[in-house]
Amino acid sequence: MSSELPTIIKRAIEGVFNENPNWTLLEFLNYRAEASDFTYDKASEHKLYREALKILSKDHDKARKRLLKFENEKSSVVVKVFWLEVEKRIYEKQISIVRADGILNILKATNKSQQLVMNIQHQYLSGLYSNVQDDVNNETNPDDELDDEHADDEHADESVTDDDPEDNMMDID
Repeated sequence: MSSELPTIIKRAIEGVFNENPNWTLLEFLNYRAEASDFTYDKASEHKLYREALKILSKDHDKARKRLLKFENEKSSVVVKVFWLEVEKRIYEKQISIVRADGILNILKATNKSQQLVMNIQHQYLSGLYSNVQDDVNNETNPDDELDDEHADDEHADESVTDDDPEDNMMDID
């Protein structure tokens, strides 16, 4: 096999045609679907199959026969089902990505909401703290308050007048 062949075709020939007695398009596609460089593109994968068969047809009659059957084989039900399965896998991956993206957006929104709640709580608690500080700063000395209370009692005694002595006398009858 020539070293000038593209690596992808070399691997396909070694993996499918040298190892497998059935050189069908479906066998080739199943092999390629497991390869890390699978293109998920029908036209590209069919072209690889044809190119590999052309290379092999120089030495193998089987490859020439498969080339003649290629047009019918690519439109066969089994090949169509293969590509439907590939499409299904693509959609499943896309759905997984969309779900993951949706979950990420939910988490981001939740984090934003949580941050907003925390900011509001912080502002509320800061406001409470500053109100308590204001109250503490505005409070007077407790001893001064006691003196003020006693001062009021002393003044209360002074506010009672003895203008009419009879009002202060008790009636004894």
